[in-house]
Amino acid sequence: MIVIRGTYLAPMEDVDAVRADHVGWIGEHTASGAVIAAGRTTPPDGSVLLFSGADAEAALLLLGDDPYVTAGVAEYRVEAVFAPVVHAHGFERFAA
Repeated sequence: MIVIRGTYLAPMEDVDAVRADHVGWIGEHTASGAVIAAGRTTPPDGSVLLFSGADAEAALLLLGDDPYVTAGVAEYRVEAVFAPVVHAHGFERFAA
């Protein structure tokens, strides 16, 4: 699994202007299984995304097409790549 941290580079109104497109993009990649979970941090200065697999470079390459990135309002970095050993029941389907 890959933990990605997003950081906003623009004022919140600029981020929010692109948010619907970003959420749609995230939805497509959640449906495909690439993104397991994603959400805005508190305070709202960025986001955290959890990707399946262990190829951090592929995750960052995919994020290059995120509307937040193409609009220049966010950037992403890999926080961690790990293999879950202990997890809640049912989570194993995401641990591939």
